[in-house]
Formats: sequence, structure tokens, C-alpha cells
Amino acid sequence: MAVPFINLLAPSMGGIGPVELSDIPMLSELSGNGVPFYAGRFYPKDSQAIFEGLQLGFFSQTPPWLTWEEIQPTQIWMVPISGDERIVTMNCTIERIDIRPRSTSDYEGLDAQTAFELANWEPPIYGGDVLEKAHGQVGLLPSFNGSLDPGVEIEQNLSFIPPIITNGFLGISQITGRCTEWGFYDQEMTIINGTKYGQPQWGYGGADALGYDYSEVIKLRPDGAWIKRNAEIGNDGQIPAFSTGSYEEYINNSYLDTAIQSYEDAETIGNDYYDASTRIEGDGVTGNPRAGLIQDIRQSQMDTVIYTIKVACTTIVAPDFITGPDELVRNSLAAAAIQSFASNLLNNVWYFYLPVRYNGDIPARRYAEYFRKAGINRVTTDLS
Repeated sequence: MAVPFINLLAPSMGGIGPVELSDIPMLSELSGNGVPFYAGRFYPKDSQAIFEGLQLGFFSQTPPWLTWEEIQPTQIWMVPISGDERIVTMNCTIERIDIRPRSTSDYEGLDAQTAFELANWEPPIYGGDVLEKAHGQVGLLPSFNGSLDPGVEIEQNLSFIPPIITNGFLGISQITGRCTEWGFYDQEMTIINGTKYGQPQWGYGGADALGYDYSEVIKLRPDGAWIKRNAEIGNDGQIPAFSTGSYEEYINNSYLDTAIQSYEDAETIGNDYYDASTRIEGDGVTGNPRAGLIQDIRQSQMDTVIYTIKVACTTIVAPDFITGPDELVRNSLAAAAIQSFASNLLNNVWYFYLPVRYNGDIPARRYAEYFRKAGINRVTTDLS
């Protein structure tokens, strides 16, 4: 049986640390997600915990990791439980992303009604594959080389340590990369288009000859773009309340396209899905703006999600004798085979958790880019 190497200094050194006592209520509320138990918490390397005066170990109050924060190469170690056991393979995966359960204690200092509303917040329901492939639905979203998050890379069975040193006594996997906005699918943007917002002969999706008096409202949501033509828009930019029934056109999009995966794009365009509705055509400076007025951008309200890291090992038990009398060798091999079978029947699968908090700093940078490219910036006359 292989067990994780639990390091009490993991909050500062990186790796697997103990389950923090403050996290136990949260994990108990996650008990319905199919994970039998969490054996420890994963800490990315170079965490600032030790410099923030936090107490390490079981009583640590380590803050969640942040989206887009770089994960320096951080190893997970597994070791055999007995001296004659060897680790043959080790497979590490990120196979779940769950929304962190909330409670009113998370919102101390707020009035009771606000705390209750925040604690009982539910993500909005979208259509199509976003709903079907939402958090925790194992197997419905693709795996990126073992990771459910395309920005987090996992290297299996590290080989840079000579086998003669480890000799099956140590299994190592390594995690690097960044936790992306892949785990947050409730962002939404409202765009108002029309000739009075600096968009002559411009409609959603291309240079449609719609004339000089058109107007439209576009809701960019994770399930697609909802479009309302000839919308009545007030001079103050107010639009009718959104309902799917009131928007005439719907362009379906896949969650694979709408989730923001690239760190570089996250700071500028977001991705091709958002860029298609916000960029300036032509040379990117003097061309027609795709967005007339960015009326509203709603950041994620999920706050924190929980990554579940699964580690599975295959072990064998080394026979006591591989040379000598035939009967002795046969008995030794048979005993080793039975012990190996029994070892792998035991729990060679372990689960660890990583809380990841939504980082609003990176989205704010691209929001500034969206607003900068809007056609309203080219209008100098009265909009009334």
C-alpha cells in the first residue's frame, strides 16, 4: 500500500500538507461529491503562508490559492507503507472542480439578510453543455493530460531522480502552471450596439447592411450570445430586463470556447469568443468597433472553487528469495504475488484538495481593454 508523504511545512514548502482543521466543515459539506475522503491539502510551492505569520500544520489558516497565480513546480510524494513494497506506477489527475460550500460565518460583519443571501447563492442555470458539464460532472469535460484545468500541467512518474536511488521506494508527480478561469463559468457581458454608438452600418457578426438606425442588445453568456434586435434603449443606456424569451436570436456556444484558458489572453482579449464581439475591425485602430457600448460586465460570483487531486498507485511486494532452491523461490514468488494482490486491494487511491479563489485583478485588465475599444469613445455629439 502506498501512502502520501504529509509535510507539516507544506504551506510554505509546497506539496501535500495535512487537512486544515478550519477546512473540515467545508469538506464535510462536499461529502456528496463522490470523494470518500480527503487525505490532505495541496499547497503550491512558494506560498506566502509562512511570511504572513500563519501557524503551520493542522491549525494553519492558509488562504486559498488565486486564479492565474503561477504554480511553481510542486511535487507530490508517495511512499510504500512497508519495507518490502515497491511503487511501480503513480498517476496523478485533477478530476473534479466543485463550488466551495458557503456559510453565514464566511460573511461576518455583514447584516444578517445579506449574509444569508450570499451563503445561499446558487450559480445561474444556463442552457446547453454549460449546464451538463458544470462543476463536479466527472467525465463530461475533457481532460488535458490528466488535468481538468487546461492551465494546470501534471508530470507523471518523474524520472529525473535515478531509479537506483528511489528503487520503488518513492513515487513522484509534479504540478505546474496556473489555475485558469476554467473553473468559473458565470461571467456575463452586456453590449449595446447602434449607429449612435459609433458603429455605422455595423451589426452583430459582420458588416451587415442594417442601415443607420439599428439598435441591438447582446448578452454574452457562457451558453452563447443572446441578441435582441431593435431594442428600445434609453439615453442613459438602460435596457429591458433580460429573459431568454425576449431575445429573438440565440447563437449557441460551447463551454470549451467560452472558458478563458490563456493567461496572456486573459489580460487582453479574454479569448476568441469575447474578442469576436469587442474588437475593432481592420487595423484594430481605425476600423469599425464590434462593441458600441459595454453596458455591463458581471464578474464571477463563485468566489472559491475546490480542485480535487486524485493520486493512484500500483505497488508490488518484492519476493524474499529470487535465487536458491526451486521450491523456496516458488514459494517466495507466490507469497509476494499474494501480498501484492492484497496491497493493491487496499486503498492505493488518495484524494487531496486545493481551494482556488477567483482573482479579480486579471479580469479587470481585460475589462479596461474592452471599454477602450468600444465605439462610444468615438462619439463626440449628443446621443439624445
